[in-house]
Amino acid sequence: MNEQQSNNGSARPGGNGFLGGFVAGAIAGAILAYVILQEDARDMIVGKAREAGNRAMDATGDLRELYQRGRDVVDSARSQIDDDLTRKASET
Repeated sequence: MNEQQSNNGSARPGGNGFLGGFVAGAIAGAILAYVILQEDARDMIVGKAREAGNRAMDATGDLRELYQRGRDVVDSARSQIDDDLTRKASET
């Protein structure tokens, strides 16, 4: 008996691996869908998403404030340097 015949005519010995993976994925997807469809789970997910959105908005506001303060510092330093250069130029 050759190798092909011992595999029941299948050219690939691991041909059933795809089918097993497909079935396992389908079961996992069904379980996930069931959990998500539950009202409590759905409410929890929506609540967590809102919290994450609020944190993102707070972080954005903080970053804008920090950016503006940094810009003010740079503008002030630039103005001071310009004033110093103008004063030095008039002294010579």
